[in-house]
Amino acid sequence: MMFFKHYIEFTLLYNDESYRIKTFKGEYDDLRELINDHIQPPNFGRCDGMGRCATCMVAQQSRNLSNKVEISLSCQLSISDELANTEIRILPYIS
Repeated sequence: MMFFKHYIEFTLLYNDESYRIKTFKGEYDDLRELINDHIQPPNFGRCDGMGRCATCMVAQQSRNLSNKVEISLSCQLSISDELANTEIRILPYIS
């Protein structure tokens, strides 16, 4: 019996660069881990996913017609179908 992985594809935007990501549910614990694995922005996610420092903020463009932008901590976003076909901008950390 063969099993096929259901891939989730989305775009990460960082420093005027665009990164097309292809992953699957369970490959990473959260979006912060994926971002650190693929892009490694300096000072990103400094609290290692504890949700305390706000150094892993992202803006996710809604997939519906409202063009709503949702601001979240990437350490609190799981890799799921909710990310499919979205654009996620890594926001700069302002100390």
